[in-house]
Amino acid sequence: MSAAKAGHMTRRLGLALMVAWCGLAAADWYVAPGGDDGAPGTKDSPFATLERARDAVRAARRDSQAQRGPAVVFLREGRYPRRESFLLTKEDSGRADAPVVYRAYPGERVVLTGGQVLTGFTPVTDAAVLARIPEPARSNVRQADLRAQGVSDFGVMKMRGFPQPVLPAPLELFFDGEPMTMARWPNEGWAKTGPIVDPGSVPREGDDSNRPGTFEYVDDRPARWAQAEDVWMFGYWCWDWADESIEVAAIDTEQRQVHLAAPHHYGLKEGMRYYAFNLLEELDEPGEWYLNRETALLYFWPPGPLERGTATVSLLEAPMLILDDVQHVAFEGLVLECMRGTAVRILGGSHIRLAGCTVRNIGNVGAILGEGGSETDIVGLLGCSVFARSYQDTMWNRHAGTGHVIDDCEFYNLGEGGVILGGGDRATLEPGGNSVVNCHFYNYSRSVTTNRPAVWMDGVGNRVAYTCIHDAPHTAIMYWGNDHRIEFNEFFDVCKETGDVGVIYTGRDWTMRGTVVRYNYIHDVHGPGHGGAQAIYLDDQASGTIATGNVIVNVARAFLIGGGRDNRVENNILVDCPQSVHLDARGVGWAGDNQDIMEKRLQATPYEAAPWATRYPALAAIREGEPPEPRGNVVRNNVLLRCGEMNIHGLALQHGTVESNIEPDGDAGFVDAANGDYRLRADSPVLERLPSFVPIPFEQIGRRPRAAEEPGQ
Repeated sequence: MSAAKAGHMTRRLGLALMVAWCGLAAADWYVAPGGDDGAPGTKDSPFATLERARDAVRAARRDSQAQRGPAVVFLREGRYPRRESFLLTKEDSGRADAPVVYRAYPGERVVLTGGQVLTGFTPVTDAAVLARIPEPARSNVRQADLRAQGVSDFGVMKMRGFPQPVLPAPLELFFDGEPMTMARWPNEGWAKTGPIVDPGSVPREGDDSNRPGTFEYVDDRPARWAQAEDVWMFGYWCWDWADESIEVAAIDTEQRQVHLAAPHHYGLKEGMRYYAFNLLEELDEPGEWYLNRETALLYFWPPGPLERGTATVSLLEAPMLILDDVQHVAFEGLVLECMRGTAVRILGGSHIRLAGCTVRNIGNVGAILGEGGSETDIVGLLGCSVFARSYQDTMWNRHAGTGHVIDDCEFYNLGEGGVILGGGDRATLEPGGNSVVNCHFYNYSRSVTTNRPAVWMDGVGNRVAYTCIHDAPHTAIMYWGNDHRIEFNEFFDVCKETGDVGVIYTGRDWTMRGTVVRYNYIHDVHGPGHGGAQAIYLDDQASGTIATGNVIVNVARAFLIGGGRDNRVENNILVDCPQSVHLDARGVGWAGDNQDIMEKRLQATPYEAAPWATRYPALAAIREGEPPEPRGNVVRNNVLLRCGEMNIHGLALQHGTVESNIEPDGDAGFVDAANGDYRLRADSPVLERLPSFVPIPFEQIGRRPRAAEEPGQ
C-alpha cells in the first residue's frame, strides 16, 4: 500500500471515528475534469466544477441532519483550468467537529491551473523579425500566435520591486513546469552603470518631482537595440537591498546614455548592477522568449523538444482561492500553479488549513493571510501595503483571522514572496495563532528580489516551524510585531544576490518584543553585495528578541544587533563565521536620524498600560534611561568555533551582559560535523567548559514526515 493511500485511510478512519463519537452524518462529493454539473456528484457521476460542489455542500448543510456532519469534496485526477477565483464565504464554513475538506482523491494528481497550454509553434519566417534575432538563434526560435489560441490579455508591464506594490505579473511562459526567461542581456550576471548624468528625483527623500534618471552605459550592446520598443531594465540602482524594474524611455547611442522613464526610489548611483530585458534582439539562448504585444506573436527558443514538452502561459490575475470569513475548511493535496497573481487569500475567519499542497509558478505571492496587497493600497516608505503597511503603520491590524495552518506544503518558482503570515492584534496583544509548519520554500522572489521573503510575519503570536527555506536572492523571514515563534527551521543558500541582508530580519522598533528565534540551523550564506549577510539581523535598534539554541555554520556574520535594547543571544553554536556577534550603539551615533520613527512607533503603542506594561516591563521603563542607548542586551553562553571575535560597543558592555562565551580549541565534540550533525556528544569539551550550556535538540530541526491527522483539524 502506498504511503499516500495509507495516510488517506488513516485520515478517513479518524473522520469515521469522529462521526461515530459525535453522532454526526458525513457526506462526500466528487468532482472530475470530465464530470457534469448536472450530475449528482457521486463517485460514479461526479460534478465538473468546484463551484458546483461548493453549492452542493451549502445545500446539504442547510438540511438539519446533514448539517451536523463533516463534508469531503474529492477532486479526481486531472487539470482544472481556473479563469476566476474559487470563492468561499461564511456560509461555506464547517465546524471543529464537522470540517469541510476539499481533497485530492488518494493517489491521484490534481492540478488547479491559471494558465493555458500553447500549441501551434512554427519556425520564424519573417525576414524583418529574423534580422533582429541573433544569428545563432534564428533556426532554433519558434513562434506561436496567441490570439489565434484565444489569448488576447497579456497583462501590463509595470514598475516592480522593493518600493512598489505587489502587482499581478504580466503574462509569463513556462515550459515543463519551469519558468522561462524573458530575453535579456547579459544572460548571466550583470552590467554596471557608468557615470551618472542625472540621478533623477529621490522619492525616498520626499522628492515627488518624478524626474527620471540618466546614466552612461559602458558596454556597446545597447547599440543593437535601435528597433526595440518597450525595453525594461532591472537593477540594484543605488543599494544592494533595493531592486526595481524600470522602463527605458530612450537610448542615446551617440552620447552612450540610457534615459529611464521613471525615477528609482533612491536615485541612481555609478557602478551598480543591472540587466536589460524584454528584447527580441537578445533572444540568444535556450529558455528565452519574447512577446510582441502588437502582433500577439510569442517567440521562444525551447530548452527541449516542443513535441515532448509542454509550453504554458499564465492568465489568471485574481487569487485562485479566496476564503472570506470562513471557518474550519481545508484544502489538501492540491497543486496550484501557473497564474499571474496570488494563489491563496485568507481574510479573517478561523482554522483554515492548507495541507500537503504545492504552490508553484506564481506571478507574485504564494499566500496572503489578511488584508493588504491591492494596487490602490500604497502606503509609506516601501509603497507596497501587503508587505510594508505593517512596517510603516506598526499598529495596523490585517484582520487575518486565527488558528490558520499552512502545513507540509511546497512553495517554489514564486515571482515575489512566499507567505504573508498576518494575525493578531497589537493593540491588545491578542495572538493570531496562525502558522506555517513543515513547509518547503525555494526559488522565490525571482521577479522582485528584495524584501519579499519566504515568510513575512506581522501582528502578534504567529509561528514558523520545521520549515526548510533555500535558494533565494534576499532574506528568508522578515518579522514585525510581537510574540512570534521562529523555531526548528533550516535555512541555507539564501541572500545569494543582495547585501546588507539577514536570513532572519527585523528592525527599527523598540516595541516589537517577545519574539523567540530558537533551534534553527542556518548555514552556507554569503551575500555578494555591500554590507554582507547575517544569519540573524536585528537592524536599527530592533529590541526584545530572544535568540537561543540556534546553530549557525559558515555564514558571513552570525548576529548583527543594531543598537537595540533587551535582546538576548544565548546558548547558540557558531561555527566558521568570519564575523560572530556585532552589537553597536548606532542610536546615539550615525543612526540618530531614526529616532523620529522610533518615537512615533513607541507612542503608537500603549506601552505604559496593561497588558503591555505587564508583558514587557523593560519597555514600560524605557524612559528611565536614554532610549537610543543599547541597554539590557545579553550575549551569554554561546559557543564560537573558528569564528571572528565579537564586536561589542562600549555602551552595550556598560549597560548589558556579555559573559560565559567560549571559543573551543579544535574539536568542539560534535557527533558528525563533517556530515552536518552538530549535536554535542556526551563527552563534548563544550559541556565540560560550559556546564550551563543546554544541549540543542538538533535532530528535531527541519522538515518532518507528515503525521496522519483528521481532515481540517
